[in-house]
Amino acid sequence: IIIATGSSPKIPNILSIEESFRQGYAVTSTEFLDPTGIPKHLVIIGAGTISIEFATLCNALGTPIHTIE
Repeated sequence: IIIATGSSPKIPNILSIEESFRQGYAVTSTEFLDPTGIPKHLVIIGAGTISIEFATLCNALGTPIHTIE
């Protein structure tokens, strides 16, 4: 999960999102710039310019994308 909700990362109030960050399942757009590999599946929360750029890049690399606005 990438959280891309604006010009600077903001963590939305979503149930259990903090646990997802601790376990490494969720990252902000800033953290995504230092990847450990290409994700097998990707959910992006936010539909602004940055999130759509990440979606386009990952999709071109073969990752199925789901974008939530």
